[in-house]
Parts: sequence; C-alpha cells; structure tokens
Amino acid sequence: MAFFLLSLVGIPPFVGFLGKLYVFGAVIERGMGLYALIGAANAAVAAYYYFRILKVMTIDEGNEDRPALDLAPADQAWLVAFALANVLPLFFWGHIDSWARGALVLYAGR
Repeated sequence: MAFFLLSLVGIPPFVGFLGKLYVFGAVIERGMGLYALIGAANAAVAAYYYFRILKVMTIDEGNEDRPALDLAPADQAWLVAFALANVLPLFFWGHIDSWARGALVLYAGR
C-alpha cells in the first residue's frame, strides 16, 4: 500500500512522478501558469492525505497487535505485477515516450 501511495504522491522512483512531470510540463509549456499553480496546490493537498494514510499504517500505535496479512498466491502475484508496473516503465521510458508521441501524431496530427 505504501508503495502505491508514494507513486500517487509523485515520488521520483515511481511512474506517478513521470505522469505528474509530463502533465505539469505540458501545462507550463502552454503558458497556463495559473493552472500549474492550482495543480501544484491540489497535488500538495493530496500528498498531505496520502502521507496521513502512511502515518496511520506505519507510525501510529495500535498496529502492533494485528497479525500480518496473509495473501493467497494469486493475490501475491497480482501485487507483484502491479508493483512492477509502477517501476519497470522507468527503464523503458524512451520507448514508451516515442510510442506515445507517435500516437499523438496519429491522433492530433502534431
């Protein structure tokens, strides 16, 4: 859960960071600085709530008595697949970026 929350916050080793980077970069490139500020404020508020969830999960008292979560092997496989999907695209970002730009050319003619 912490892994995915950090991706939603936009911490650099996760693909959530690149998503936010591209969105904010496109907004700033278009000269819409006010929207970039609104987006940054929204991201900061969201990060506050995501970090509160992380704090409750890891730091707050009351979690010591709970047993560890036992997942079925199929659920563990899904969890690993989603975790890899959050990190592996960073290693192939050049290919993904060129594919996305090619799709943009086909779709929007740019």
